[in-house]
Amino acid sequence: MSRTAIKLYYFPIKARSYATQVVARAGDVPLEHITDFEFTEFQKTKLPFGQVPYMEHDDVKMAHSNAILRYVGKLAGTEGVANQHYLSEMLIEEADDILKVLLKTNSSTDKASAYSDFFQVRLPKHLVNIEKLAPQFSTVSKRVTGEYALVCILDIILNLDSTALDMFPLTKEFIVKTCALPEFDGPRDLQMYFSL
Repeated sequence: MSRTAIKLYYFPIKARSYATQVVARAGDVPLEHITDFEFTEFQKTKLPFGQVPYMEHDDVKMAHSNAILRYVGKLAGTEGVANQHYLSEMLIEEADDILKVLLKTNSSTDKASAYSDFFQVRLPKHLVNIEKLAPQFSTVSKRVTGEYALVCILDIILNLDSTALDMFPLTKEFIVKTCALPEFDGPRDLQMYFSL
């Protein structure tokens, strides 16, 4: 594996690059989180889809948060094998589904109503299914990429409402235990983007 540091361009917020930073730390993959860039100029010259996060690593240049997450997961050795790999892939997509709903909620013109709907209706629909999968989650200290992705989005949600997972004890226990791992030191302290 190349020991050249990955250059990850993204704002200094806890959002789309949170899981990537955690996975890099879990696998001891050198990663430089670059937050000081002129977005408009960067958008014109480097970004294939006009958005960040964006990553450069040796000759590899890529965008899209989940593509970057999977790339870093491969380098970190957190892809999982056999059934854990498939579970990881499902959880990456589930985490992204929740993130998309949260982004839409956060951009609503009536935030109070949108967040009420998110916490009372939309999120529980996801959590019911996640709770069923929770017995399959890792019991070892190093998680798979998809577990990290899920933990990161649910950690963001717990920052918004500390009671959001109370009805889902297996999921909540997994999130709390995982967030206590050393790979969360640093990335977990990023500034919150979402607000009620």
